[in-house]
Amino acid sequence: MKVVLEKLSKYFGKVVAVNDLDLGIESGGFVALLGPSGCGKTTTLLMIAGIYKPTAGYIRFSDRVVNDLLPKDRKIGMVFQSYALYPHMNIFDNIAFPLTLQKTAKGEIKRRVAQVASLMRIEELLERKPGQLSGGQQQRAALARALVKEPDLLLLDEPLSNLDAKLRMAMRAEIKRLQKELGITTIFVTHDQVEAMTMADRIAVLDAGHLQQFSPPSELYDHPRNLFVAGFIGTPPMNLLPVHLEESDGCLMVRSEDWQAKLPAETARRLTPVIKGREVLLGIRPEDVAVGAVEEGTLPAEVYVTEPLGREILVDLRRGKDPIRALVAPPFATPMGQAVGLRLDLSKAHLFDPQTEKSLLVS
Repeated sequence: MKVVLEKLSKYFGKVVAVNDLDLGIESGGFVALLGPSGCGKTTTLLMIAGIYKPTAGYIRFSDRVVNDLLPKDRKIGMVFQSYALYPHMNIFDNIAFPLTLQKTAKGEIKRRVAQVASLMRIEELLERKPGQLSGGQQQRAALARALVKEPDLLLLDEPLSNLDAKLRMAMRAEIKRLQKELGITTIFVTHDQVEAMTMADRIAVLDAGHLQQFSPPSELYDHPRNLFVAGFIGTPPMNLLPVHLEESDGCLMVRSEDWQAKLPAETARRLTPVIKGREVLLGIRPEDVAVGAVEEGTLPAEVYVTEPLGREILVDLRRGKDPIRALVAPPFATPMGQAVGLRLDLSKAHLFDPQTEKSLLVS
């Protein structure tokens, strides 16, 4: 089922939770709503579910406007962060509950519960109560209850938040596999960019109720459209350095008080409309920063602290009071306080307008 949001807004008194949101989700797609707390992602999901009524705009399921349709009539399945399993019922009855409300025949209930329990690999748990299950097993039961209705749309509201890190990783793969197998249009709310990047086909990044970018994960990472997306996507976050654009001997340079470097020809070509001498923010991801000796052409910095991450080491550096982070391969024996020179891979550089915060390289 295709889902289209048109100029969708939700106000709580004077508080704007979602503002003028346009979003199109193709049938069978897996879309993540990503952003910090208070950005409007859960409010958007609850409007799609019919729990909140929009202040303005339209929600379309395929070609039908469903603004006034009751949740029970929307053919949706929903999984909450808390799982919301009934503690006094066994898992069979929890899964069967939506069908019981619909007065489905007992034989059909048994068949469909057995089918989704097998799909979720919890057949042997059907006689247990929720309190006898692990967090991962409870999550599978909650997913089974959502799927037993055979919904056209699956809504997931941070269902992995209560799991430990190892189980969360396993369940990411399970949900992604399940969604691809069933082909159900799925909308997934999360504040965790790793979950969004690894699971979704496309990600809608929200901030303060506004859509910042709606793109596949690789495009969000490689071509952020503004400073918010650049800083929010990526762990550790992108480094941002204030520089000037200047032309020298037919080349476009980035320059600061103690450093300058030539931009690649392709980047310079895309910046042709930009006035030389303009102040910009140079964005460079930590993996595109090499740490070495102080030499001519390197960006001077000082080692502040190192954080071993196993196959990589995160080197936290300082230029005056400004932090810069680099991801380097071990070993890294340079002591704290040591002056170093940084080489930036400017073929991977991003440039932003400090006033509008928009990318100068992404149209």
